[in-house]
Amino acid sequence: MDDFEFFGSKLVKCLNKSATEIIIPDDVTEIESFAFADCTKLISVFIPKSVSKVGMGMFAGCTNLESIKVDENNEWFDSRENCNAIIGRSLFRRSHDTALLAGCKSTIIPKGVTLIEEQAFIGCSGLTSIEIPDSVESIEEGAFSGCSGLTSIEIPDSVESIREGAFSGCTGLTSIFIPASVTHIGFEVFKGCVNLESIKVDENNECYDSRDNCNAINGWKSGPFSVTSHMDLLAGCKNTVIPKGIEVIQSHAFHHVTDLTSINIPDSVTVICDDAFNGCTGLTSINIPDSVTYIGFGAFEGCTGLTSISIPHSVRKIEDGAFLYCTNLVNVEIQNGIEYIGAPFDGCSSLNSLTFPESIKSISTISFGKCDKLKELHIKHTNPFVIEFYIHKILPCIAQQCTLYVPAGTEHMYREHIVFGQFKNIVGE
Repeated sequence: MDDFEFFGSKLVKCLNKSATEIIIPDDVTEIESFAFADCTKLISVFIPKSVSKVGMGMFAGCTNLESIKVDENNEWFDSRENCNAIIGRSLFRRSHDTALLAGCKSTIIPKGVTLIEEQAFIGCSGLTSIEIPDSVESIEEGAFSGCSGLTSIEIPDSVESIREGAFSGCTGLTSIFIPASVTHIGFEVFKGCVNLESIKVDENNECYDSRDNCNAINGWKSGPFSVTSHMDLLAGCKNTVIPKGIEVIQSHAFHHVTDLTSINIPDSVTVICDDAFNGCTGLTSINIPDSVTYIGFGAFEGCTGLTSISIPHSVRKIEDGAFLYCTNLVNVEIQNGIEYIGAPFDGCSSLNSLTFPESIKSISTISFGKCDKLKELHIKHTNPFVIEFYIHKILPCIAQQCTLYVPAGTEHMYREHIVFGQFKNIVGE
């Protein structure tokens, strides 16, 4: 009993991370979510008849688990047909009473299962292949997240819903086909699938498409910026060509696609959502067209291959962390039109020159946080007193080493300003 942490009759956590075989005590009625997480040496587990409730992600990261058995006298769950899984009523979608709740690298999904539960196979890197039967209607959030050994997956034409992050971190996947039956695809569905190079959608699908062999999923219902007049790019890969007509690049669409070296954003795009290109370390240049009005949180975070950026006049708002830790970014020019700048360049340690246009109305001084090499800051506004600041303190190293360039004749106003006056060198231009 020392191998487990209990709360009453609930098994909260397995304390013995070296266990290879676990027989759960027969007085346990409930197993907590992630109870056996990262028990990497675990090979087999037995669920007694007393258990009537289980949580999600029970075997997260149990990379060597190959046998899951449920007592045949259990009234709530089973492991029918030696499937090496726990089958029962869905934890969250109660209309599905035949759901696969937890699996392992040896699981065979039985015919009749209608739903693969949230995080059912999360972190199961030993899973190399699995057949999804044509009874399955929904693949839930993070169902196969982190299954890095999975090299292929066939989604049957019974599936209607693929939810958020269902295949995130499946680094072994190289291609995916979305059948005509799918009517809902969540965010981040292929987040971190760095080797994905082919994405195809059945031409008969009424909600999504991969038009013009674009190697992406495009759709009408993919997120918070979408209304009926917007066509969004929901998920892309290293070979994606963004089609003309796309208006929104959705959150995490290219997240950690490290082999993406270049991409053309067409002038139909108006919104680049949060983390859209986060971690695209191979991206060496990006042309943001003058149709874009909004750049979201972390949109280009960690794009260490970028050396210069020009923000067009159409952009009205850049959120915090938009270019966070783009450590090789040297020059940034922001054209007239933008009004709000949060802290998009924090951690851009190579940034040498930064230009803010006359249209600017609000700046966070964290905009230059950790920009240790910043030497030139150009402010085009003729009246610094109309610019709103969220933080009034500039890092001393920047105030000392960086020259502030302002419109000729306004130097005295900038020197009297509570924030700009902290700069040692203020020069008119």
